This record gives sequence, structure tokens and C-alpha cells, in this order.
Amino acid sequence: MSMPEAPLDRLRAQCWSSTGDLLYFNSAAHGLLPDCARIAVEQYLTDLQHGASEQEFSPAVERLRTNLAQWVGCADADLAFCQNVSAGLNIILRGFAWEPGRHILLCPEIEHPTLIWAARALDPLGVKVRTVPAPRGQVLAEDVVAAMSDETQMVALSAVSYLSGGRIDLAKVGAACRQRHVFFLVDAAQSVGFARINMKEQFIDGLVANVHKGLLGLAGLGFLGVNRQWLPHIRPLVVGQESVDSRQEPWQWADSARRFEVGHRNSVAAVATLASLELLGSVGIDAIERHIVNLRHYLVNCLMAENLRVLAPDADSHIVAIEPHQGSAAELVQALSARGVKAAARGQYVRFSLHAYNVYDDVDRLLDIVRRDNLR
Repeated sequence: MSMPEAPLDRLRAQCWSSTGDLLYFNSAAHGLLPDCARIAVEQYLTDLQHGASEQEFSPAVERLRTNLAQWVGCADADLAFCQNVSAGLNIILRGFAWEPGRHILLCPEIEHPTLIWAARALDPLGVKVRTVPAPRGQVLAEDVVAAMSDETQMVALSAVSYLSGGRIDLAKVGAACRQRHVFFLVDAAQSVGFARINMKEQFIDGLVANVHKGLLGLAGLGFLGVNRQWLPHIRPLVVGQESVDSRQEPWQWADSARRFEVGHRNSVAAVATLASLELLGSVGIDAIERHIVNLRHYLVNCLMAENLRVLAPDADSHIVAIEPHQGSAAELVQALSARGVKAAARGQYVRFSLHAYNVYDDVDRLLDIVRRDNLR
């Protein structure tokens, strides 16, 4: 089996310096924090101890805005910071100019509960939820397009399912939405940092993500990108010093996605993520995605050889979900944890998730543990 390229080795060394023999397969919950991000946080705290003000970190926050915009394929002015994905989804869904009798289309079978709850909470506004199936944990673009109708006002999907790892053809769905003037909202929490995503090229009108998973940052900072043409159709629900262009009367909303920002941003998470992005950028998203996808296929083949059922086995993503033969998913995750393997239980499934710092030897060691202790 070929070894990772040198840049991947450097990234791995940055992320595994303090983990010992831990086998970490939980990047879909939280990416490992690299040394460079930890050092950036330590410097941030030192600066605070020496009297630095929040405003002094604004340049770092704005550099992060520029970098994130490049990672997701939008203009700086079209990207706003928020607390997390849940906040970003609600900013768009609650502020959207819904029309009576229209509906939102999504896939509850493999969608994150946050999006499902946020969509169902629109019921008092007269917004209905329509669904598409996900056979074997994979929603197909053609099924989404076929389910669209004259009443569809928004399509909301995850680029990669948090549960199955199923990955949808965003460009195909986005093109159909653009043709019908339907807003295309993408939850990119399990995509940014793991795989290439581009709002412009894939016709995405709204994108929401966080920085603590694929981007190896800290929890508590998210962001949303909004197609400039749709800004007038999304009403900000709160107002603060960051969301207006003028503090004089008459005031007006900022002529950019900043209208969705309220007050101080999470600057400590920003400086950590900025350092992590520099590290990830030295590898390149194409090399990261290629390594992750190849490693996933290797892991899937190994697990299927053990007669374990894998959701979305052919998906090109970082997530692998299996259904245990015996006991619950939570019990199997606990047993793996006792043996130095970090995974996650999601419903009835055990979820393994990869990043560029994982290598083939990690998978081989995992399979040795599974076989040795009959953990199925």
C-alpha cells in the first residue's frame, strides 16, 4: 500500500503529537487540533493577558473570512460568521421570504436532525416539508430533481450525510434549482475541509458550515455564504453593530452577508482556524480529498470482508457507518473506546470518520482489534 505524500505526513505529525496510540476515527464530530492551532490559541491568551483588546484581533478574523470564502467559492462580502451550523440554518430558514403554499424539499432519512427540526419549525408560517428517499443511505440527485414541483421554494440538503457518508451531486441539483428559481441551501458541515465545494460552480445559493470538523478549528464558530442575488429575500432577525452600514438615522442593513452578524465574533476560534487553514492549504484540498476517499474505500472493503453492513458503500466521502451484528451501536463504541479507538454512535450505527491525518495503518490496526476481540 502506497504511503501518503510528504505534506500529509507533516499534517499528521501536527495533529497526532499528543495522542499517543489513540486510533481517531471521529473527525465528523471534531477534527484533531493541530499544534499550530494550539500555539495560536496560546499566543491569543498571552496577548489578552498583556492587555490586547478584541478589536486587535479583527484583522485575523477578516483574514479568516477571506480564506473561508476561497475555500467555499464565494466573495468575501457574501460570507458571514455565526455561532454554529444550527444558527446559520435558522438565520436562512427563519428569515427567508416564504410564500403561502410553498414547500421545502429535504431527505430526513440521512439528514442531520438540526435541519429537520428547523424545517419543521416553519409549519406555523405555512411552509410544508416534502421529502425524498435515500436508498442504502444515499440520496440521488435525479430523485431530488424529480421531486421538485411548482410549489418547491427551497431545496435543503447536506453535501455529505453526517450519518451514512452519502454524497450528492450538488452541481446537478443546483443547476435544476437555478433553472426553476428555487433556493438551494447546503449544509456543508461534513464537506468543508474534507472535500472540494464551490458555491459558484455548484449553483449553491446558501451554504452553512462550521470550523471544528474538517477545518480543524475550535467549536463555537460557524459561517454562512449567501448568493448576493438572494440577500433581499432573507430578512435578518436580529440587529447589532456588525449588521448595519450606519449607526446614524436612518440606518440600513449592511449591503453584504455581514447583515447577519450581530456582535463580537469568536476570535479565539478564528485565530486557531486561521492557523489550521494554513496547514491544510499546504496540502491542498484535492490531495486531502483524494487521500480520504481512497482510505474510505479501503476501510469499507475491509469491513465488508468481515460481513459488516455498510451504509452508502460506494460514497466518495470521509464517513463510514456500520450496523453492529450484536448489541447496540453505543455498546460497540464503548468497547472500541476501551481499546483505544475513538468512533461515534449515531442511532443504530457506528460511525467511523476519516481525515487527511489518518493512514492505512490506522485501518489495519482497527481491523486487528475487531477480529481479535470479535467486535461486531
